[in-house]
Amino acid sequence: MTTQDLINMAEELKRLLRICNYVSDQILHIDDYLLHLDQRSVQAALNGQEHFTRQFLVRRSVADGIKRRYEEQRDKVWRQVQKLSNQITRTTSGEFSDEDGTDISAPAEFPLNFTVRSNVDKLASPETSLFSIRYRFC
Repeated sequence: MTTQDLINMAEELKRLLRICNYVSDQILHIDDYLLHLDQRSVQAALNGQEHFTRQFLVRRSVADGIKRRYEEQRDKVWRQVQKLSNQITRTTSGEFSDEDGTDISAPAEFPLNFTVRSNVDKLASPETSLFSIRYRFC
């Protein structure tokens, strides 16, 4: 492998790490937005503004879906980072290791979630509790 090939792989690794950083920042922004929407929906519920409460919960549901897509993208790019990093390591050290990128574990800030998630909508639970609160005192 030539030096130019190694430089190209390093540039690709840098590009992938930038993507991971950007996506992680977006996830943090969405977390802040979700917290904001939770606060607004609770405040609207306390003020008896059911329409606004429902609107905030719908927005939260959409934002939660976007966050899941960003998490999937981050995990996909992180696996590419692992694979490319292993390839660079093998090239520079002359050693051979697994092709699947399992030699490098993900740091805590990039957890890879391979568990099956249930796709329960966050809107369902608050809608049920708002219904209970509203009709409890009737």
